[in-house]
Amino acid sequence: MAQADGWDDSCDWPRRLLHVETMVSYLWQPGNKYGDHIEPPYNALSYTWGRWELKDGENPDVNALHIKDIPWKVPRIDPAHFTADKLLSTIRVATIQNTSSNVTPVNFVWLDIACIDQAQDLEENTSEVGRQAKISKKSANVFAWLTSFKSDSSFKTWFEQSVLTFKSWLCHANWGA
Repeated sequence: MAQADGWDDSCDWPRRLLHVETMVSYLWQPGNKYGDHIEPPYNALSYTWGRWELKDGENPDVNALHIKDIPWKVPRIDPAHFTADKLLSTIRVATIQNTSSNVTPVNFVWLDIACIDQAQDLEENTSEVGRQAKISKKSANVFAWLTSFKSDSSFKTWFEQSVLTFKSWLCHANWGA
């Protein structure tokens, strides 16, 4: 369904892309523009954070990653899982050239907390979450950031949940063009 800004769920491009140098999350514009950039190559970065989101008042000194031009609050993460600085470093690494693996540099990254409104009850959130396979397919590269675990049992729990999620995703993914 087309929206007032011309957006349609059938669009091959993400609704938003994060410009890493400025940490601005640009909203898609007709012509596949993000700010002044037309059809910019981007990488997608996948990682897990939901289980480690801090509640309001919990560890008040922990800051969230600073992302500009988004109307939602970026979640703060328990630093035992990862810090905002570590996430920023990982985002930057996902954009640089890596000659050993033929990864070319890009200026944009698709990252869920920067590109999907985190309000779970929004139609836009549901739509964009459902488009993640399409977004990844369009990206130049997809990276999975495997963060650290406190114990073998934490890893085992994460792994088991990830396998179940992946199996569910495979059953629902549209592998067509």
